[in-house]
Amino acid sequence: MSLRWNRAVRLQLDPRGVSGSVWQGLWRKVPVARARRLIEVDEELGAPIGDAWLAAAKVAMEQVLDELAGTARLKRALLQVQLSDELVVLDVAVGEFAGHSDRQLQAIAEACSSELLGAAQARPEVRWQLQRDERHLLICALSQRVSALLTEAATHHGMPLASVQPYFLRQW
Repeated sequence: MSLRWNRAVRLQLDPRGVSGSVWQGLWRKVPVARARRLIEVDEELGAPIGDAWLAAAKVAMEQVLDELAGTARLKRALLQVQLSDELVVLDVAVGEFAGHSDRQLQAIAEACSSELLGAAQARPEVRWQLQRDERHLLICALSQRVSALLTEAATHHGMPLASVQPYFLRQW
C-alpha cells in the first residue's frame, strides 16, 4: 500500500490551459502520469476569472484529473496547485512593520488588495509574508471563485489541497 505522502498531484492552471501530473515515490518522486487540456481563449470567454473562463477552466481541470485518475490512483494524494501570475494579484507594501501583530498585518494586506482590485471585485483570499527586514510585506490575493474551484476539484477526487502557490512564489 502506498502512503498518501508518497503520492502528489501537481496541477498548473493558467489562462490558456490546465496541466497535471502524478508524482510517486518516498525519497525521490518520479512522474507516473501527465495530462494537459487547453482552455479556449477568445473574446467570448473574456478575461481570466470571468464566468465563462471559470466554466471552461472547471471543465478542463476535471478532464485533466479524470485522465490522471485513469492512470494512477488520486485518492488521498496531496494536491499541489501552481497558478499563473495572471490569476493572482501580487503586491509589496513598504513600511515599518516591526512589532505589528498578525491581525494588523492581515488588515494591511487586505486594504492593499482592496485598493488594487477596487470595489467591483468580490473579497479575495489574501495571504501575506513579512520579509526579514520587517519593512516589506509581500501580499498575494486570489479570487474566492478560483479558490472554490480548486477546493471543489480536490474534494471531488478525494485529495487534500496541500498548497496553492503563484508561479512567482514557486520560483522565488
